[in-house]
Amino acid sequence: MLRPTYTHEAVQKLMSLGLLKHVISQNTDGLHRLSGIPREQMSELHGNAFHERCEKCGTKYERPFPARTHVAAGPEHLCVHCHCSHRTGRICERKVSAHLSAR
Repeated sequence: MLRPTYTHEAVQKLMSLGLLKHVISQNTDGLHRLSGIPREQMSELHGNAFHERCEKCGTKYERPFPARTHVAAGPEHLCVHCHCSHRTGRICERKVSAHLSAR
């Protein structure tokens, strides 16, 4: 189980004291967010492994576990940037009617 280090917690403490305004991270492990740094005070340059977005309606989720899994997908579902499938196999939690109106 991933857990923020003392360094992550120290950065969060500096932020809570007002000595730090914004964090820019290259890490995708989500440990800065797990340490308590607010989403609006962070820029995650390479994304976050705990974030997931519905392809149909755009709803974004922050999961308590890494969102990406190795779900088999055909070549039509491979990312144009990294050539991997980002599909997780999970179903959006919004009602089906929300998906129909999003089209």
